Amino acid sequence: MPVNLDALSVSNLFPPMFDAAKDIAGSGWSEIRATVKIEFKALAKRIKEIGKAFAAGEITQKTARLLMKMVRNNVIAAIALVTNQVLITAERIVNAALKVIKDVVNTAIGFVLI
Repeated sequence: MPVNLDALSVSNLFPPMFDAAKDIAGSGWSEIRATVKIEFKALAKRIKEIGKAFAAGEITQKTARLLMKMVRNNVIAAIALVTNQVLITAERIVNAALKVIKDVVNTAIGFVLI
């Protein structure tokens, strides 16, 4: 199954991720908004790069999943580090963002990445 790289575009992945984060962050949103915007745009770009590498045969599904796990953990750490949010809140924010794009990403790439 070919990878649908168009579905993995930043313009397709970022908006629902950003909205989901906003909903979870609640009253702390103003504190983390700028950081989340930067990190989630980078996250969307990284997801597309993982998809491109998989499509080109440069990495396996196992490696893609490992890279995705690393990227997720890096985003959680970045949000927690530069804000007063505790790690668990940062993790909830990232998990909510990934949940809303999970079906699009997994369908586009052809296997369960998220």
